[in-house]
Amino acid sequence: MSTPLTVLGTPQLDLQIPDGFVRASEDTQTRNGETVSVVRYQKPGRIVMNNPHVTVIFGRDGRLISYNNFAVDSIAPLPAKEDAIDQAVRIFATLDSPYARGLSFIRVDRYNRHFTNDHGNQVEIPVRWVKFAHRNGSYNWVSVGPGGQIIEMERESEWDYFRSRRATEEWNYDDWVLARAGKGPQLAAPEAFAYGDCAMDQFDILIEQLGQLNERARQLEDVDYITASYKGFSNDGLTLAEVKDRIIDVRHRITTLERQLDDVFDDLS
Repeated sequence: MSTPLTVLGTPQLDLQIPDGFVRASEDTQTRNGETVSVVRYQKPGRIVMNNPHVTVIFGRDGRLISYNNFAVDSIAPLPAKEDAIDQAVRIFATLDSPYARGLSFIRVDRYNRHFTNDHGNQVEIPVRWVKFAHRNGSYNWVSVGPGGQIIEMERESEWDYFRSRRATEEWNYDDWVLARAGKGPQLAAPEAFAYGDCAMDQFDILIEQLGQLNERARQLEDVDYITASYKGFSNDGLTLAEVKDRIIDVRHRITTLERQLDDVFDDLS
């Protein structure tokens, strides 16, 4: 018989740990700059990535940040959209009613999740993915699976608008963890980049430098060039010829930096 997950001392009947599962590992990681606890449940034995498992993440204050049950193999039908929304709203309200009051419903999508069973076969889990925005700027969701079983719940997921993909670390997804460890390929958008801190720092530094150079090019072309054309010199006292030389130099530096970014991106991929 399955057992409910306990959160802050309260059993959550909607969030089940399958029968025969034990706590296989518990790691400390960083998520959105917060130190979190990542707990994996599975059958006794060694950990095999993408095997039947449940991963839960708890915040420093004990709140449940995410729950992922990749062990459901059922032919039961999915609930209706309206029922899935009702379940999602109820779960957030039960887990953290003050936080839930800041949620706004966005939409329901139909997806498949998957895991590899004990026979080495991939099992697909159909879900209704109920998505919410929060007034803190994050995205939050509950995935409802066959027979109304809760497959996923996650809160406080941040979005990288510049790269058009998730910004929050995905310690609750084995493929992302493998990519982070260099044991699997980088995941396509909208999944988060799974690179280490050093690579992330290098990428962010190059992005910042590129932004500064593009702004400098804009200033030279849109302001200094026009001013020097009419007045004979720019506001900084540069002649038109000097402005043209500066534009050529900055454009060359932008091209060089873009190549460096491409190289870093290829290394990460």
